[in-house]
Amino acid sequence: MNEHSGIYRIDCQGECIYVGQSINLRSRKSSHLRKLRNNNHYNIYLQRLYNKYGSDFIFSEIEECDPKDLTEREMFWIQKLNPKCNMQIPSDSTYFTITEESRKKMSQATKSRMTDAMKKKISEKTKQAMHRPDIWQNFINGQKSKINKAPWNKGLRGVMCAPNKKKVYCEELDMIFESAYAAGLYLGAQNGKGVSRVCLGQRNKYKNMHFKYIDE
Repeated sequence: MNEHSGIYRIDCQGECIYVGQSINLRSRKSSHLRKLRNNNHYNIYLQRLYNKYGSDFIFSEIEECDPKDLTEREMFWIQKLNPKCNMQIPSDSTYFTITEESRKKMSQATKSRMTDAMKKKISEKTKQAMHRPDIWQNFINGQKSKINKAPWNKGLRGVMCAPNKKKVYCEELDMIFESAYAAGLYLGAQNGKGVSRVCLGQRNKYKNMHFKYIDE
């Protein structure tokens, strides 16, 4: 695959299992392979197939297109090829929606990682906040403006983040946050504890995503 924007597919055993988009197809392929080979890919279904049939994985370009048309064309090819490993389905209204089946699987995976002691620590206030429309809308607005990432963080610098707070990088979103608190707020939480625990190695993922501290 070449260094231009477009839609790509991943085939295994003669079947299309994943469709994606990228502004740099070659870089995206390398990123997928690196995570799969290290057994830490964020898509657990793709990782399981790679662990079993890695030698049969084939990456190929479907079409080259303008960056502004990527989401529309990705939607078209996902609907046409119906790949079984796509967990997020892009849409014009909210950037992506998650199918009910995938939502249940993600919920079950999260619950299985939590001990009884951990569940007791989740306050009713936090549970209610996770379902607040205004917090969810902030998350959606952030997704829709991913191309221009700086403005979202600008208001948090020096206001909600102490000077000694470290910046946080999220692999799945390809975003740099001013702090763990900023990342948590972006994902609909009231604090950055979940993100911090991933950065400190106390848990593997938060909301099915990887985070790490960076120095800039």
